[in-house]
Amino acid sequence: ADFAAGLAVFKQRLDALDEGIRKESSSMKKSIFQVMENGIGAELWQFMDAKVAYLERIVADRPEEERQSAASYLRSILWPYLEGAPFLRRVIEKPRGYPGDSMMMQMVYEDGYQGNSSFARFLHRHPLRIPSAQAVRNRRGLICAELEAYIAAHPGETVNVLSVACGPAWEMKDFFSSSAYKDRIRIYLLDQDQEALDEARQSIILGGGDPDSPNVRFVKESVRTLLRRD
Repeated sequence: ADFAAGLAVFKQRLDALDEGIRKESSSMKKSIFQVMENGIGAELWQFMDAKVAYLERIVADRPEEERQSAASYLRSILWPYLEGAPFLRRVIEKPRGYPGDSMMMQMVYEDGYQGNSSFARFLHRHPLRIPSAQAVRNRRGLICAELEAYIAAHPGETVNVLSVACGPAWEMKDFFSSSAYKDRIRIYLLDQDQEALDEARQSIILGGGDPDSPNVRFVKESVRTLLRRD
């Protein structure tokens, strides 16, 4: 209840600020939003950090069934505040039937603001600025660097790479757009989601690669199914 009440106060304050600048120019709104980011936006993020940490502590030693029940209850009372934040809405609704789909990965990579109000935009950005989200973004550059180093250390070889749960494969877009070794790699992009594989295909194209090349394979398969096989 305290969580919902706190969010209600932030929403009221931010909605009032939005109304106050409604008639301003786009450039002025942008400048004001940047000021809000360092003020009330930062306050909202601190509030969210504290509440999330508190909730994690009180359920840490509880049985999984109780944890799931508590999470379901929390989502129900917070939904009116979270539904406007695209990332949080997708976390809760799981429109493709599983968490961490390729659209969520794209939001993590973009690390920007989305939403129809300042309140929604700050809530959307909150989970994108935590260390685990930054680690995902760091991984994108690290993968390209590691691939280049490995290929350079194995001259004359075609290197086979399997990307499991590849999602939109933005790291491969980066590799194909910048690497001198793009003709020395055979990449297998595996995902259970056809939409994710379609997005990965587009990433290869945008990077200047050929998704129809024999050296680029798209595999629609579940990791769980693969692990069950003898």
